[in-house]
Amino acid sequence: MMSARSDILTNASDKLLYRLGARPTGLGGIEGAWNGDYLVNQRLMLECGDYKPVGELSPNMDLELLAVPFSYRFSDAGMKQRDYQPETLPEVREQTESLSQEWQRPRGPRFPNKS
Repeated sequence: MMSARSDILTNASDKLLYRLGARPTGLGGIEGAWNGDYLVNQRLMLECGDYKPVGELSPNMDLELLAVPFSYRFSDAGMKQRDYQPETLPEVREQTESLSQEWQRPRGPRFPNKS
């Protein structure tokens, strides 16, 4: 996945993304993606220099540091989990509710039948 051109990733089928490792399954997931979630947004952010790693978090951090649009927030896993994070401060939730992924998963079944 790291060596594939970005235009290949953005237009790839589910099957190709799976084969490239952009959709990990089982153990060894990255940033919460381990059950068929995609890593394409993180990969594209790395390529254009927009990737923001989370680093160490603390409940005593300033609000502006907690609300940083970390790249994880744009991932499949981050998008699915943001509504189920009860410990998120309301101020941080407000600032991150409008985030959306630039890349969208391919349409169709996630695990297409073999043909």
